Amino acid sequence: MFKSLLTVVVLAAMTPSASLRQTGTPPRPGSGGAPPLWRRVVKLTDGRSFITDGGMTLDVALAKPATLPTDVVSGAVAKVVEGYLSAQLPNEIGLNDLGRRGSSYGGPGGVLLNVGYIDYLRNVLPARRVRLRTKTDTDPVIVVLDGRAVGLVMPVRSGS
Repeated sequence: MFKSLLTVVVLAAMTPSASLRQTGTPPRPGSGGAPPLWRRVVKLTDGRSFITDGGMTLDVALAKPATLPTDVVSGAVAKVVEGYLSAQLPNEIGLNDLGRRGSSYGGPGGVLLNVGYIDYLRNVLPARRVRLRTKTDTDPVIVVLDGRAVGLVMPVRSGS
């Protein structure tokens, strides 16, 4: 499921760039844990709404943006997001257990995460109750709060 062409195509359509994967100039939040520049709302079939900037997707109820973007997607995009949120991934680390690796935070299996995204999550979520689930350094990282998947973060490209 994680590597299917449909998944890549749908996720690419969901973001402002050609890929969700962060590069040297990813869509990123401001310094000091400021929120990202939210671009889209994703309506899931379970009734939840998620907000995304292309590199991070988070439950609207937790992000609590002042205003919602007017670009709303559902259908195939929502199914892909739901698939990622429900995936069983082999590695897990606490949000506060991430180690600094240069200009990123590092997790299991060489996963590198944007410092701004992690600082933002630490500002809006009770960090001690948050776990990050990973598979490889190229797959989306699942943000889990009290056992429930509440978001996704795309890893930073290794070497950037």
